[in-house]
Amino acid sequence: MEVLGAGLDRISREKQQPILTTFPRLAFKDGFKGCLCNVVRQKPMTAVDNILRDFGIRYVDGFTPPDFADLVAGAEAPRQVFAIMRSCVGLIDRSTSSRRYPA
Repeated sequence: MEVLGAGLDRISREKQQPILTTFPRLAFKDGFKGCLCNVVRQKPMTAVDNILRDFGIRYVDGFTPPDFADLVAGAEAPRQVFAIMRSCVGLIDRSTSSRRYPA
């Protein structure tokens, strides 16, 4: 809710005001963007297929997103390919388990 404001309409203005007075946003979006861009700068391989990739492309000068096909093509041994595959399965499991689908 904090970054996008999603669901903010479910909280009345009367209830929002004391919360925002006690916990002001203080440029939260800029701080959030800065944190994500720092991750991209420090660990670009974490930006394969997630929001980090989007922030890297838009805000990090010189960032070229990692290409999964290049990772597989550059793997020198079957063991490396299997490690990449295991990582993918982990990413897929984490991304799908956190989604909430309507019934």
